[in-house]
Amino acid sequence: MGAGRAPRLRALAAATATVLAACRGGLTPGERAHLPGVLVVAVAGRGGADLLAVRPDGRRWRLSARPEAEWPAAADPCGRGLWAVTTGATPPQARLVWQPLPGGRGTPVGPPAARVGEPAPLPDGSGAVVAASWASFADLYLVRPGGPVRRLTVEPGGAFDPTVAPDGRAVAFASSRPGHLEVYRLPLTGGSPRRLTFLGRDSYAPRWSPRGDLIVFRSDRDGAPRLYLVRPDGTGLRRLSRRPRPLTVAEDAPAWSPDGRRLAYVERTPSGPRVWLVDLARGAERRLTPEDSAEDVPVWSPDGRVLALRAGRSTATDLVLVRPVEVGRTRLGVPGVRGPLVWVPAPRRCPTELDMVRGGP
Repeated sequence: MGAGRAPRLRALAAATATVLAACRGGLTPGERAHLPGVLVVAVAGRGGADLLAVRPDGRRWRLSARPEAEWPAAADPCGRGLWAVTTGATPPQARLVWQPLPGGRGTPVGPPAARVGEPAPLPDGSGAVVAASWASFADLYLVRPGGPVRRLTVEPGGAFDPTVAPDGRAVAFASSRPGHLEVYRLPLTGGSPRRLTFLGRDSYAPRWSPRGDLIVFRSDRDGAPRLYLVRPDGTGLRRLSRRPRPLTVAEDAPAWSPDGRRLAYVERTPSGPRVWLVDLARGAERRLTPEDSAEDVPVWSPDGRVLALRAGRSTATDLVLVRPVEVGRTRLGVPGVRGPLVWVPAPRRCPTELDMVRGGP
């Protein structure tokens, strides 16, 4: 083969791959290269699960190889790393870890305990609110890498599922103080929790909108887990989806788009999980997952252009990228993806407390 022919063939192959990807509705290599940030997933490892960093263009590297399992939990909004949780084989078995990017040794935050997890990062990247059993069955704590731990709640029945308001002034969470789980709101500067839901059945896993105007949460008030929306003052309660569903079908894993205008969520059916997308302004809803596929754990790219999903069943799983406005998907070839997905944004300057009071950096 001539010296000049091989480069031309490689260029032709790359161009063909780009055209085929566009025809299938998938992302072209150029589009993938310009997606910001890094996906972090759990894959099989020495302790059961290790952290793997995956760029949208397919490049990847292992972040951890601990003797215990390690799971991604939440992205640092400033793009410097992520919060992860390790789980060991003997109690106390869980521990919160701050994992820097692009790599390096993770820093344990707080002591080990039977229950540690669900970190909700502060919008300025200075720390997170975490539910842990450090001094009780489960309460909320404000933690910072290398800093002190401050207890926020004293809930005899437990406090769970924290989510921090985008202005950093309050945290919503689930509490079992009425004898079942309901959603409450607590100022981070102190004070008494305010109850937001009165549904009489378990209501939990709140997630605050990036716009600050709504909170999505899960409740089994109708017999099967469904997703609901409520304003931060407790008014405007409504179902997220207008679709009637049998009691054998559950809704979970809501994921807000970065602009807070759309919500992806998972419909769990006896035949497998499927991802749906709701446009909140128009009320339009459509399924992103093909009928014969199994996909779940949606997470948005930081720019809101695509979603990453875990595709497949059991251990035969992979990462796929999906545009929210088109049919087609791009497989990243990451076998054995386990647990949650976290998409860490590119490093950026985060707003300070003064910035947030003024309305932005």
